[in-house]
Amino acid sequence: MTLHQLVSLLQRQPLPLLTWYDLAASPIQRTELSGPVLARWLSKIANLLMEYSAMNQWGDLAGAGSGDSRSINAPSGQVALDDQDCQPRGRICVDMPSSWQGCLWAGASWLCGWRTVDAALMDEGDADILITGEVSERACAADEAGVSVYAHNLSALALQWDGDLPGAMMDAIAEVSGYNDVPDFGVDELPTFSAGWRVDEPSNLAWGQLWETDGGAPGAAHDEGAASESVNTDGGVTESPRTDSATPASLRGSIDLPPRIAVMSRGLVADTSLLLWALSRSRPLVIIACGGLDRDDPAVADQIARIATQERAQLRP
Repeated sequence: MTLHQLVSLLQRQPLPLLTWYDLAASPIQRTELSGPVLARWLSKIANLLMEYSAMNQWGDLAGAGSGDSRSINAPSGQVALDDQDCQPRGRICVDMPSSWQGCLWAGASWLCGWRTVDAALMDEGDADILITGEVSERACAADEAGVSVYAHNLSALALQWDGDLPGAMMDAIAEVSGYNDVPDFGVDELPTFSAGWRVDEPSNLAWGQLWETDGGAPGAAHDEGAASESVNTDGGVTESPRTDSATPASLRGSIDLPPRIAVMSRGLVADTSLLLWALSRSRPLVIIACGGLDRDDPAVADQIARIATQERAQLRP
């Protein structure tokens, strides 16, 4: 599946496909993104990355097109690419905790054929672009080394970075907002992912098994309800900081959907892999990120169980 195909698919899915919980936020942050919103984010980020690679004239991998199998490295796995289409457009480091914003940056970069650099292992100049959620020492060092550093405000409804940025650092939201809502480049400029999304663990088979049900499928019949929410009309993101609403906005209406599942965040790479797999198959997904909280703590475990119940989602290990 190409970026263009995924964007086209998402544009036809008006209901939320991703609901993200941040349990470490105070109050707990709930964000849901519909298909068209996800399509816009992926397109805008992809347009920025493709413009960057065009301006910097990144070339093909040596030997690309010779029929050998190649891949683009992800921090803890690999994303398989078709032979001649494997053209690294650049090197990107997404240096932020697993979040829906980080997953969209990582996902768009994979779709555009960028090589992902592990933040924990990179030297100052190892990446062309660094995406960060904070003005850290690593971000400052990368900026001084000439890396294009984009600071992304991780607040769900943020329209820009709060405060000034040092050096040549750029506001990620402000920069991305200036790009079109659909891909500005031809599909022939991108790699094709014919075998689906793959990282070392878990496999695509495991992703598919997450949606297998052993009884009534939750979310198949959605009723009317009221949720505490606020809407960012620019970004199209709906946020509900409360977790005790009667029925989340994502469950309204009467459209039959595949079973909703809720999973714990596994880290940026695994979350991105699962998200792209789910989006390419229009599977509604709830990801719960605990941050520094202990998920085995009884209070945290109870909160997780209540979220799954409220979302009418089957909680998966």
